[in-house]
Amino acid sequence: MAPLFRSSPFAAAIGGAGLAALDVGSRGGFDPELLPIAWAVDTVGFEPEPDAFAALSDDPGPWRSVRWIPAAVGATDGRCPLYIPRDPNGCSLLEHDPAVGRRFGLQHLTEVVCAVEVDTLTLDTAVRRFDLPAAAYWKLDVEGAELDILRGATQALNHAQAIKLEACFVPARKHQPLVCDIEPWLRQRGFELMEILTPAQWRLRPIAPHPYTSVGDPAYSRGQAGQCDLLFFRHPDAVATAHDGLRALAVALAMGHFDRAKELLDRVADLRRVLADEFAVVDADAALFALSRSVGRRVAWRTLGRRLRDMVPLVRSLLGGVPLGPGK
Repeated sequence: MAPLFRSSPFAAAIGGAGLAALDVGSRGGFDPELLPIAWAVDTVGFEPEPDAFAALSDDPGPWRSVRWIPAAVGATDGRCPLYIPRDPNGCSLLEHDPAVGRRFGLQHLTEVVCAVEVDTLTLDTAVRRFDLPAAAYWKLDVEGAELDILRGATQALNHAQAIKLEACFVPARKHQPLVCDIEPWLRQRGFELMEILTPAQWRLRPIAPHPYTSVGDPAYSRGQAGQCDLLFFRHPDAVATAHDGLRALAVALAMGHFDRAKELLDRVADLRRVLADEFAVVDADAALFALSRSVGRRVAWRTLGRRLRDMVPLVRSLLGGVPLGPGK
């Protein structure tokens, strides 16, 4: 997808927007949402778990730059326990609730094997201490502590134009904020929910939910809403400056939200002038249409391939059932 953006009339504007992105909970590498414009993005990742941090690479790969910080981000500065369950992907600053794990067959994610003391920083403190750039895009995946991070980012939040975070409908950790807590908090601060990504249905065991049939008992059932990723964009009328609008525009384009990009062009004061005067994007509407058409065609081909691959578990459902998950 990157070549489409590099060859677009928006390329110079994207490259000159001063884009930075934060990934809090970077186990496995940086969040891929901005890969179409990775060449224009400076990334900063936080990962407190020692083994996961050691596995991260200093090679920037497609990104303009990559920087990793071995600290946990939370609501306050200090030290606190990081709870590590059998599956370390479930590490959290919040204490796990084993009862929820037993209910949904997620014991590997909720049964804690150890707790290690880690340094915690607010994002505001981290920005000052490590001289971090103002980040337009945030990804938060910290197993329940996402709202704590937001509460500790009073100043840094002013620069955020898009936030992707994991959120639960069922509290798998004690005192965990849920979707119904996070959405109004961000809405009150000028953000609006744009998209619900990768919703997960939980069954009473890690058995494939609707529309699949498994070898478990019951063989088929719809699941309960368990968790998802939420994508928030700052409302166009809450974008403070034209250059903030430029960064918001770049993120919206990269994530395929061309309607939002159109809104930004129409509603952020002086954004069209900045594009024309500083980056020679004279006809932003024509450039937007052309890029959206090219991206749409690429997405259609990728979707076709994914739909064909999705036929495999459906066929297995018909022939006897898909296998059980890791927590069976």
